[in-house]
Amino acid sequence: MSRTPAVHLKNSFPSRAVRKKKLLLNSLLAFISFAVSLCVAEFVLRVMPVTDKLGWVRIPSLSQRVKRFDKKTEIKVVALGDSFVAWRTGEGVNMFDRIPRNILGREVSVLNLGVPGTDLKQYVGIYNNYVAFQPDYIFLCIFMGDDIKEYDDTDNSAVTDAFALPGRGWKKFFRRHSVLLNSLYRIAKKLGVIKSGVFDNNLCVLQKQYALSDDFIALRKKEIDPHMLHLAQSDIVNPSIVAYGIVNPFYYKELFGMRSQYAHDAAETMITLVKGFKAQLKNTKLIVILIPEILQVSQMGDSFFAKCGFDIENFPLWERRKAKRYIYDRLKEAGITVIDVTPLLRESGDLYMSYDNHLNRKGHLIMGNFMTAVIAADIAKR
Repeated sequence: MSRTPAVHLKNSFPSRAVRKKKLLLNSLLAFISFAVSLCVAEFVLRVMPVTDKLGWVRIPSLSQRVKRFDKKTEIKVVALGDSFVAWRTGEGVNMFDRIPRNILGREVSVLNLGVPGTDLKQYVGIYNNYVAFQPDYIFLCIFMGDDIKEYDDTDNSAVTDAFALPGRGWKKFFRRHSVLLNSLYRIAKKLGVIKSGVFDNNLCVLQKQYALSDDFIALRKKEIDPHMLHLAQSDIVNPSIVAYGIVNPFYYKELFGMRSQYAHDAAETMITLVKGFKAQLKNTKLIVILIPEILQVSQMGDSFFAKCGFDIENFPLWERRKAKRYIYDRLKEAGITVIDVTPLLRESGDLYMSYDNHLNRKGHLIMGNFMTAVIAADIAKR
C-alpha cells in the first residue's frame, strides 16, 4: 500500500508580512470610512434646523472678528447686541451677514460684535474696547426680554475676548467647530448622562437675589411642567427662562406691563444709558433696534412660557407692549433714531424657534433684508 505524501499546510497560509499588510489596509479603510461618515453627518447636521439651537457654538472671538473686518470700505457698520445679534455670525445666515457688500454702488462692511448673555451696559463696553475706527452706522439691538433692567454703578462693562476658549489643539478645535459633537453632547445631557449645572447655578443666583426659601423653590419646581424642567436641566431650552419662571412667575406681567416701580426704574435706566452712548458718538449714526420678546409679537409662544412657570393669563398683547412703547417714545423724544421691529415680525409669520425665544433662520433673513433697506434709504438721502 502506497502512502499519501504529507501536505505542508504552512505554505497555504499568507505570510506574516502579508497579514500585517492586509490588517493595515483594512484599518486604513475603516478609518477612512469612519472619517467620511463623520464628515457626512457633520454636513447634514449643519443644514438641519438643529444647528439653529447650536447657533453660538462656532462664533468667532471678538478679536478674530475685529481682525477680519475690512476698514477700507466706504460704509462701515457695527452691530451691538446679545445672542440675537451673535447667532451664527460669519456663516451667512445671521441677520447682519445678510447685508450685501454693495448697497447702491457703495461698498459696505459689517462688524458684528454681538455676545450672548451680555446686556446694554456691556454692549457699550464692547464697543469702547474693540472699535478703534469711526463707523458710519451703529445698530444697537436691544432685546426687550431681558435688556430692560436696572444697572448699578458696578463696572460690569468690561467684556474680555468672548468665545476665546481656553486650551489649544484638537480639543479646542472640535469644541469650537463641530456641530456633531455638540449635538451628541446635548443628547447625552437630555438623556441624563451628564448635566452642565447651568440651570441649577442660575436658579441659585436668582433665589439669593429674590431672597426665597428652599421650600418655596421646591414647591415651584413641582408646579411647572416636569418635562420643561428636565429640558432646562439638560440645557435643551434656555435655562435662564425656566429659572426665572420658577422664582418670579409674574416677571413678564410686571416688566412688560410696567406694573411695578422696578419696571419704571429699569426703563428709565436703559433710556439714560442709550442717551449717554449717543452723546459719545460724533459723526456716527446710531440706530436703535428694539427686538421684541415673542410674547410681545403674538400669542404663539404662550404655551412655552406657561410651561416654564410664567403667569401670562389675562395678559393682552397691548399691555405686553407697554414698556416697549414707553421706551420707544422716550428715545424718539431725545432725537435718537429708534425702530420697533414688532410690526415687521408680526406680519412675517412664525420667525422664532420652537421652545425658544430666539429668531430662526427665516427671522434672521427678514431682519437682514430690513437692515439692508434701512442703510440703503439713508445712503440715498446723502
